[in-house]
Amino acid sequence: MSRHPWRQLSLLLLLCAINFMWGGSWVVSKLALEEMSPLQLGGWRMLVAGLVLSPWLARALRSGELKPAELPGLAVLGFVAFVASKALGYWGVNLSSGLNASLLMALEPLLTMVLARMWLAETLTGRKLWALLLGGGGAYLVIARGLRLPDFSAAGVIGDLMFTMGLGLEALYSVWGKAALRRHSPLTVSAATIVTAGLLWIPVIVLDGWQNGWPTPSWGGAGAVLFLSVGCTVVAYMSWLYALKTIEAGTVGLTLLLQPLFGAALAALVLGDSLPPTAAAGGGLVVASLYLVVRAPARE
Repeated sequence: MSRHPWRQLSLLLLLCAINFMWGGSWVVSKLALEEMSPLQLGGWRMLVAGLVLSPWLARALRSGELKPAELPGLAVLGFVAFVASKALGYWGVNLSSGLNASLLMALEPLLTMVLARMWLAETLTGRKLWALLLGGGGAYLVIARGLRLPDFSAAGVIGDLMFTMGLGLEALYSVWGKAALRRHSPLTVSAATIVTAGLLWIPVIVLDGWQNGWPTPSWGGAGAVLFLSVGCTVVAYMSWLYALKTIEAGTVGLTLLLQPLFGAALAALVLGDSLPPTAAAGGGLVVASLYLVVRAPARE
């Protein structure tokens, strides 16, 4: 953890803002999917984000900060995080439900911590394990609305497995992204991975449009795509990588537990979903888990 408490606090607040956008992205995506297919939404999201970041990638290549020989490796990272992961996530949600997807999101911090321990040799302390336990329990209460099992259907099981695979790829991005940050700035890594992912999405967009028809989104649908591409992808992922450069990947991944809390609150405000008292208890457990991480000694 950082030895500068104020800097650490500012980074944690930044991570809270990022997770608010990512938590709200499920509500925005649900509205946008009324006007376009999952593949069109995922593809246009990454294509627009790639267009926004393309000048930064060109600058990095011209200045020599990023060598052309390094681009294929970052392209693989972009494929993992922004093509394969997003495709699995959208397909999984389409087969399953938003409730199950939000519930499974609590698995990503665990996957990130495990991969960070294997890949980066980060310390997996007892405090982090307790924090993960509290936060995971809190996320479960918020999403499942109590201590009960969700109702899985056969198609839902397949969808949940696909969504979980997507979460694993997202966790791998957090770990691989930190390794890439040892050589490049957060902006360079974000630009290279997102621009290449946008290019890889082009044939998917064309094929889906040819087979299923091209979307004709309203102004609201276009605004949703812009929010997902610029806010949730460009701004959020660059800030995410900046935090990864300072804080351990496993600790950063733990803040993902805020997403179910923010997502449930926004769904109640925008979609009219009820927010039961168990959400308050779950939110308290999530805050307690973050308190354990913030109060961790510097050696952790």
